[in-house]
Parts: sequence; C-alpha cells; structure tokens
Amino acid sequence: MKFQRMSSKGIILILAVLLLSFVTTGILGSTYYVDSNSGDDNNDGLTPGTAWKTLSKVSSFTFQPGDRILLKAGSVWNDRLVLHGSGSAENPIILDMYGSGNKPIINGGGGATNEPAVLLENEEYWEINNLEVTHTDGSTGYQGDLWGIRINVNNGTEINHIYIRNCYIHDVNGNVGTKKTGGIYVTAEGSSPAWYNDLRIENNRIANVGGLGIATQSSHASMKSSTRYPFLNVVIRGNVVGPTGRNNVIVRASDNAIVEHNTLMESSRYDTGHSIFCFNSDNVIIQYNEAYGNSGPSSEVDRGGFDADYNCKNTKIQYNYSHDNNWAFGIMKRAINENVVIRYN
Repeated sequence: MKFQRMSSKGIILILAVLLLSFVTTGILGSTYYVDSNSGDDNNDGLTPGTAWKTLSKVSSFTFQPGDRILLKAGSVWNDRLVLHGSGSAENPIILDMYGSGNKPIINGGGGATNEPAVLLENEEYWEINNLEVTHTDGSTGYQGDLWGIRINVNNGTEINHIYIRNCYIHDVNGNVGTKKTGGIYVTAEGSSPAWYNDLRIENNRIANVGGLGIATQSSHASMKSSTRYPFLNVVIRGNVVGPTGRNNVIVRASDNAIVEHNTLMESSRYDTGHSIFCFNSDNVIIQYNEAYGNSGPSSEVDRGGFDADYNCKNTKIQYNYSHDNNWAFGIMKRAINENVVIRYN
C-alpha cells in the first residue's frame, strides 16, 4: 500500500479545523482565585499563588463564558458580592470554593441596605456552589429587605441555567416574619416580561433566617392574565430549610416545577404561614418532602405542612411526610384553584 505525503498546507488546515472544533465545543474561560488572607488585588488572580484578595475586586470584574471564580476554603469576607457577566449553554460561569476546610464565608453585614449579600442580576448561565452566607448586623429587629442570595431579572429577557447548590445560608436579618427578606430569592421584575428557564436550587442548608427560606416571585405570571410568562424547568430539591421567620418555601410563578426531597422544619417562627405552598403556578409537583415543627396556638390557621394555595392549577402533593404541625395538608379554595391532587402522603 502506498501512502501519499500530506502537504504542509493540508496539515495546517486539519489542525485549524481541530482547533476550531475544540474552541466551539470544548471548555473556554479562565480560573480566578480569591484568598481573603494571602491574596492581593494587584495580582492577576490566575493561580492560587497570585490570588485576588477582596470581593470588591470580584464585583468589579465582568466574567466570560467558561470562567471559574474560586474562593479559598476558610476565607472570610465582611462584604457583599455582586456578580457580572453571562456564561453560555456549553460554558456556564461557575462560582465555587477551592482547597480543603470550611466553606468560604460572605458576611453581608445586614443593616438598612436593602441589598442582598450575593446578587446576580440580568445575567445567565451561572452556577453558585459551596458558599456560606450571612446577612445581619446582629440586632433582632427588621434591618431592611435583605436576602442571602438574590437572583433577579428586570430587563425583559429569558434567563437560562441558574443553579444554586450546596450553600449554607444562615442568620439573615433579625427575628422577623415578613416575606420581603430571607435566604434565597429568585425574582422577575420590570415592565417587560421576563422569566427563567432551567432553575435549580439543590442541597442547600438554610437556617435561622428572618422571613422566607427559599422563594420565587414574578410580576409577569399571574394566573388571571391571558398572557403569562412563568418560570420553566424549576427544580427545588434536597434542601434542609429552617428555622425561618415565615414560610420555609414558596413556589410562585413556576409551571411544571418539581419540589422534592426537602426537609422543612420550624416554619413561621415570627408570623404564621405554611411550611410550603405554591401560587400563580400550573402543574407543580410537591413530593417526597418532610415538614415538621410548624406549630402554634390552635387559633392560628396558617400552620400546615403543605398547602395548595389559590391562583394555581393541577397541583400535586404526594409521597410527603407531615408531622408535629398544627395540621398536615390544605387547599385554599379561593379565586382559581383547579384539579388539586393530595395523595399517598
């Protein structure tokens, strides 16, 4: 068999095609390291030995698809973090930890700032993992509309692929029962329709927060409207939530959401509210969850484990365990509330 020698131009062409294929399908981006003890903001941040130091430095940077921002284990920052830039479907931006030891801590400081400890706004394709977050000034009163991690869109777009996993969020605000503060809050606001597609909140621990544990909200998905823009492909799974000042979990404006394998405890310590309920949503499945410790005087009606609230359709509450609550399951028969199924609990 004879082999033909390939020309240098042919070799260059093949290498160029292979490189283009890698660039378009492979991993892009840089890895940035942040170390509160040994870092320096004058560094390039590209190795553990040349790490950045402050969250202000991270907040000033616009990240690109495939970038990773790694916070050193054991680091502590008394500051807020604002994230900028969007990833892509093939290359999301990842915020995580590096090294061994305790999760890196972000202490937002509380106070009347009305700002979250961690904010991602009008950006998509992000994964936020392995953070410890607090947000309080230490007082027991209401400190403002504070959240541990806040995801928001207000520019009239679809936001894709937002994952929040394995975070520990605690001590947010004071001993308050408002629904305007809490642990993780994902919202769509603004005058133009906006929504999320592929939202996952998984395996987080949320404890001792004033207000809500986990909540979604939108001004563009009312069940009473002829045109709705609900969140899609929402999964809330494996979280341990409580104690909370108000509800452990509220699923709003989320069609076909799955809420499963969560442990919900000691809901509504400073006001009344069910451990979990859905609102302005269609075909929410709430399953394999445990809810307990939502108890108070028998005159307090809103102290159940699971509630199929109104302005919803096709809610399924199944395979759950409710105990040590004032009552187990309820249906709010008001306005729109159709085809509720409560079974196998």
